[in-house]
Amino acid sequence: MQRALFRATQRRLVSLQPLGDRILVKKDPSTRETKSGIMLPKEEKVVDATVLAVGPGSKDHTMQLKKGDRVLLPEWGGQKIKQGGDEQFLYRESEILCVYRE
Repeated sequence: MQRALFRATQRRLVSLQPLGDRILVKKDPSTRETKSGIMLPKEEKVVDATVLAVGPGSKDHTMQLKKGDRVLLPEWGGQKIKQGGDEQFLYRESEILCVYRE
């Protein structure tokens, strides 16, 4: 019953705001396309992602990431959240491998 309640609540979510030192990211597609149109999986052990939302941090930790940052994540980890047709993931900021800005 509790699981059914969570699913019903999850469908109504409009936006998510992470708490504490967590960030919400959307992973980039894990495939690449060849010149002939064949889709190949990436072979890297890290994943590119875009930061969608950042928690407020805590009194001991100020957040270094901000919305829109591009980050590298470990291949495994994070908490998957399905919202509509999108998959988003919650990570602690300390789990992020690096941030890159142009």
